[in-house]
Amino acid sequence: MNYFEIFLLTLALSLGVFKMLSEAGVEYCFTSGERFRIAMVFAVFKGILMLLGFWITGLFQQWLSGSGHVIIIAIFLVLGLKIIFESIKLKPGERTYDLNNGVILVLAALAANTDGFIAGIAFAFSGVEAVNIAALLFGFTFLVSWSGLYYGKKKGKTSQFSRPGIAGGLLLLGYALFLLLERTGSII
Repeated sequence: MNYFEIFLLTLALSLGVFKMLSEAGVEYCFTSGERFRIAMVFAVFKGILMLLGFWITGLFQQWLSGSGHVIIIAIFLVLGLKIIFESIKLKPGERTYDLNNGVILVLAALAANTDGFIAGIAFAFSGVEAVNIAALLFGFTFLVSWSGLYYGKKKGKTSQFSRPGIAGGLLLLGYALFLLLERTGSII
């Protein structure tokens, strides 16, 4: 996996939280400090869950090493479909969360970032450095989270909130297809 692929994958994984946070930005007028705190919590959870998935996979990788490519393709295929589905299934304003409540913030960050754990499994099979991926994923998730909260406050209720999530899902699906074609020898 080269740096460009890592860049695209971490960006795609980060875009999954945009819709939820932009809708929270519509419902609640967060100050810049609150946006920073919420974005930080989401980014920390995404990074930690990715590292946890990476570490747990390392414990079992010796038994699964022959099927690594199949697992990676399946994971990115499922994650891409999950992010697209979550981006289009909710109508604007249908579900919002009071992210100023600490318990709700932690639970929402945990629920929204489980894809980081699953991606950590895929990254473990790809042989990349976990800390570098986690740092990039943290950075992108922080920026996307903060931007989602800010954009929601500025734009109000709109169906455009789903576009970044759909784009992220399509990137993951495209990467899964690329890996499949590469593995079968259909592309060089």
